[in-house]
Amino acid sequence: MSEGDELIKRYGKRPAFEWFMRVEDKRYWGMTQDLIHETTKKMTALIVLSAAVTLAIANASYFLVWSEKED
Repeated sequence: MSEGDELIKRYGKRPAFEWFMRVEDKRYWGMTQDLIHETTKKMTALIVLSAAVTLAIANASYFLVWSEKED
């Protein structure tokens, strides 16, 4: 069953413009959810990368200070 048939069943004899707007609202909502998901994935990757770099620098500086104290 196509979306048009489903809309006819659900909304009856309302104007075609209303059907169009409902389909467009559904499409835009899907695009918005995809954009939010994509942005969330990118931000998570940047946070993980930032944490990894911070830990690497902290470990490097700790071992540099520790090796200087042993000399």
